[in-house]
Amino acid sequence: MRNLQKQIYSIALFFLFFVITQKSIAQDTVTIAKPLQSLNKIKLIIPGIFFEHEHLISPSTTVYGGIGIGAGVAYSYSNWGGSNWAFSMSPTAYLGLRNYYNLEKRAKKGRQTRNNAANFFGVEIGGSTKAIVEKNTYGNDGGMALDIFWGIQRSLGRKINFEMQLGPSLGTDFEEFKLHTVSGKIGFSYIL
Repeated sequence: MRNLQKQIYSIALFFLFFVITQKSIAQDTVTIAKPLQSLNKIKLIIPGIFFEHEHLISPSTTVYGGIGIGAGVAYSYSNWGGSNWAFSMSPTAYLGLRNYYNLEKRAKKGRQTRNNAANFFGVEIGGSTKAIVEKNTYGNDGGMALDIFWGIQRSLGRKINFEMQLGPSLGTDFEEFKLHTVSGKIGFSYIL
């Protein structure tokens, strides 16, 4: 348990160091063609659907939160038990921070930054309750996760964004902790 706490603190300190150094480097050079903005979105993350608000707190940083229904699908196979599919859906909420970078570079290359279309680093904490729909899950009572990630957000028109994020995730089902070295999300948002 102590090693796990040290790992969490190390990851959080690394992220904080990155954000601080990014800010200090960017203060003298950032001129943004189209500034970031606060957005309300309907977000379809495969699998799940959420309402999300992304709020601008500095020229390159947003804080965001969302609520919705998240889903999970799992497949396993063994010679003894054969193949098994599991599925669950549960109410989910999350809160996070994104630090967008290379905004000036995107603008100079003529790339859009509309609807916060840029690359970013971020951190997110989220949780889910007991599943409201489940099949073959053996008792899903909910859980929490802390994600640290790199991601992209691209505008596919005036009202649609594509989003993807990848990074490590530390999760718990309130009985044990699990570190997933690679975790990710992919989906689309409709800007309200």
